[in-house]
Amino acid sequence: PQILYQTSADGPDGDFPAVRAVPADRHNLTPPLTPTVGRAALVSEVIDAVRPGSVVTLIGPGGVGKTRIAVEVSISIAPAWDDGVWRVD
Repeated sequence: PQILYQTSADGPDGDFPAVRAVPADRHNLTPPLTPTVGRAALVSEVIDAVRPGSVVTLIGPGGVGKTRIAVEVSISIAPAWDDGVWRVD
């Protein structure tokens, strides 16, 4: 760990090295333990449908993999979104 201090003084700003940090995930999703099989086309289609300010709904009976697809899509697109992707139950 590093301890950071902020100082305030008159004069030019100093050249300080960048803070060393581990990049944080841009999501709060649990990656699947097993690979998603046979859903690449559907995942790609949903990724193409997601736009800022839009709502995409996955519908179907229980157990068909809606949550699995949503997690796969969300993890895939999270790096491209400034604030990441966050799951809320």
